[in-house]
Amino acid sequence: DTSGLIVAAKNDKGRLSLVSQWAEHRVTKTYLALVAGVIEEDQATIDAPIGRDPKHRQRMAVTRSGRPAVTHFNVVERFVDVTLLEVTIETGRTHQIRVHLAFIGHPVIGDDVYGQASDDFPELARQFLHASELEFNLPGGDRVTFSSTLPEDLEGTLDALLPGPDGPDAGDGLDWGGSRARLGPVGDPGRPRAAGGPRQHLGAWNPLDELPGRQPPAPTARAARRRRPGVSRLRSDRRTTR
Repeated sequence: DTSGLIVAAKNDKGRLSLVSQWAEHRVTKTYLALVAGVIEEDQATIDAPIGRDPKHRQRMAVTRSGRPAVTHFNVVERFVDVTLLEVTIETGRTHQIRVHLAFIGHPVIGDDVYGQASDDFPELARQFLHASELEFNLPGGDRVTFSSTLPEDLEGTLDALLPGPDGPDAGDGLDWGGSRARLGPVGDPGRPRAAGGPRQHLGAWNPLDELPGRQPPAPTARAARRRRPGVSRLRSDRRTTR
């Protein structure tokens, strides 16, 4: 149910080029996601392995036996009880964004697999996750970037939300330029962004707590300072060694 950009090769040369770039993490994939709750951190990185859910084999989960997975996000706008995020991923695990955001206690709105159905968005018939930008190299070497604005159903959902304490009506000095569907590509210097600063540790999780029916605790900054060896965690920037 994710909308937005996809890429397909027209011939073997293009396919081999794309496969190589995916494997070497040279493709930049950016998404817009509306998540439950108000995220306090302006930006953060989720570094937690993802594998098959041991209890529900049709689902994925954060698990110590999973494959490495890294997700970065920036807050675009905070509303009442929900947050709009710009998300980039270093890896491409199955359902990675949905699993990671649910893991930190902020599931994607409309995701009835990793979150829960909500009566607050009756007009939204799917998860609020949109592939907004895709950047990669053409077989000839040129770097290209493609962007996609929000479709009508997601844009309508945003328009119906009440702004949060740092929304466009809160006097934060950001130029929102009207419709959020026209925010422009991620690299646009005129694109509104949350305040800068290092990516934050959101919390830590003990994989020994991975018991059937038990959910990981909601991450907190305090929990991040209690990390123990071997614990999957969020990290402050992508250069941190694991």
